[in-house]
Amino acid sequence: MTELTKSFSRRRFIASASVGAMGIQALTPISAFAGVNYDVIIIGAGTAGIPCAIHAAVAGAKVLLIDKSVQIGGSLWLAGGSMAAAGTRLQARKGIVDSPDMHYDDVMHLGHNKAVPEIVRRYVENAGPMADWLEDLGFQVRDGEPVAGRGGHAAFSVARYFQGPEKGRSILKVLLPALKQQVDAGRVRILMSTGVDELVMDRQKNVKGVIATSDNGVRTQFSARKVVITSGGYCSSPEMFKKVTGYECYARTAYYMAKGEGLLLGERAGGFIRGGENQILGPGGIVNGRNLPTVFAWQPELDYKRRPQWEIRVNQQGQRFVREDHPDQDERDILFTRQSTQRMWLIFDQQINEQAPAILRGKSKEDVEVLFGSHPMFFREPTIEALADRAQLNAENLKRTVEEYNSGVRNKKDVLGREFLPCEITKAPFYAIEVTGGNLVGFGGLAVNADMQLLRHDGSVIRNLYAAGEVIGLSTIAGDTVVSGTGVTPSLTFGRLIGRSVMRKV
Repeated sequence: MTELTKSFSRRRFIASASVGAMGIQALTPISAFAGVNYDVIIIGAGTAGIPCAIHAAVAGAKVLLIDKSVQIGGSLWLAGGSMAAAGTRLQARKGIVDSPDMHYDDVMHLGHNKAVPEIVRRYVENAGPMADWLEDLGFQVRDGEPVAGRGGHAAFSVARYFQGPEKGRSILKVLLPALKQQVDAGRVRILMSTGVDELVMDRQKNVKGVIATSDNGVRTQFSARKVVITSGGYCSSPEMFKKVTGYECYARTAYYMAKGEGLLLGERAGGFIRGGENQILGPGGIVNGRNLPTVFAWQPELDYKRRPQWEIRVNQQGQRFVREDHPDQDERDILFTRQSTQRMWLIFDQQINEQAPAILRGKSKEDVEVLFGSHPMFFREPTIEALADRAQLNAENLKRTVEEYNSGVRNKKDVLGREFLPCEITKAPFYAIEVTGGNLVGFGGLAVNADMQLLRHDGSVIRNLYAAGEVIGLSTIAGDTVVSGTGVTPSLTFGRLIGRSVMRKV
């Protein structure tokens, strides 16, 4: 059993325990939930679905929360759980001056103005109250936070970025008791291990319910005044990933239930998907074989701040495409995504092999050395030409690329502006490691307005149908890059907003 599988198993056990603690009967037949006129049905018991259910119930709604998984919480069991909000009590206590306007300007700038302005505006105006609400529930942040940024992504202009000590599970720790309170009060019913197959619509094309199927094959219709899709993204479905983005899905890295089913529901109701063209893929790692999609077996250390980058990076044409020590991780990722097949090869020689730190996270140089004789993504040959042939790269281009790089080392002036130039690549044997792209979150998603109502291509609203979370796509908030906190925070914020408004007439 792999570590990832073990991790999922442990989390499912913990999740099952939390479900049991909430009084949810796993063996209750699906028919027991039928025959009720619900005010709102929420499809997806995760980051957006849970706060939506809580606030809808507080507003007086009769709620049915449906999830295809066995676990409540969705990707929060795996997510980093980093959030960003302006004008919070947390900032005020630390004397940090911030505002939704400042947050808006940062988000739009960092996302190259490709986010949807009216939705970003709604997000930044309500993220602060959402963060304060989490604090009221008992959420605590890590010591020393908020900060302006963390990791390789571009930082905000002020400190507004924060995280709980247990990452996404810190958020679950405060959400689940609040949800249990509404379950105990009889205002929320939770139906797990059940997938929604289609939306029920009246003659005017207004949504009025759902048809769902339990894991034992029982198909049942449920009626509701409003339906909210919060079922996550598509990065665990190779077919949906290709449909939305145009890219191949090489590796299973996202939450295992993120298969794009919510996007298909919205499309069949008359909605459409936007933002897929903004998808960016980081060089996720080294896959464990050619039978795709597969899993990442290892991660190379590609951040120059944690490990000097001795190697050069080339695409399948044998050409360098990025300054290996470029200070902006988002720019490195964007340039990587633009390469055909979203793969790259790390090229180096024996001198670098001997002198550079180990390139794989958590592995010694001796561990890595063994892989060059046993793994299909690791190549070692006596000449550059032979290396190119073995790795299926353009040999003429690769030879020219290495010569050009070596000239830059000698002259201390790299054509791409690289500053760390430790040595030429001249000493046989020569090495290549194939690195494959991956992503945890989908940039494309269902088109919605600022009230989170689904839109048709003509701009009209599909009445009674809402969406929040990854199902509306990261690019809606972040444009064509990763803006800190724009995964979890909008999901919580918009889930909360929909719940608070669900009893109003539309």
